[in-house]
Amino acid sequence: MNANDLRLEIQGFIKEENVFITPHAHQALLDDDFFLDDVLRGLSKYLHPIEYYHNDKRGPSCLVLAKTDTGRFIHVVCTMGGSALVIITVYDPKPPVWRNAMERETKKK
Repeated sequence: MNANDLRLEIQGFIKEENVFITPHAHQALLDDDFFLDDVLRGLSKYLHPIEYYHNDKRGPSCLVLAKTDTGRFIHVVCTMGGSALVIITVYDPKPPVWRNAMERETKKK
């Protein structure tokens, strides 16, 4: 699936309100002080695919970057399971794992 098709599919699920939030994602929202409405609005307005996990044990999923109306970046791991968007987790892309919202920090040898 190319980036534009992924974007359209995710945005379509959100528009039709076919979104499922896992318990893990719900806890992650609370832990990183995100509101679900901000995440969904961010995915609807600004969505950039970062990584695809085609062979994940739970089925194909992806990591996408979204941005809130206030400019805060959000990473969302999700899958399109059947007839719904399933949000697996959300988090704030920050060091030490992330150099910036788009680049993983490289491990020093």
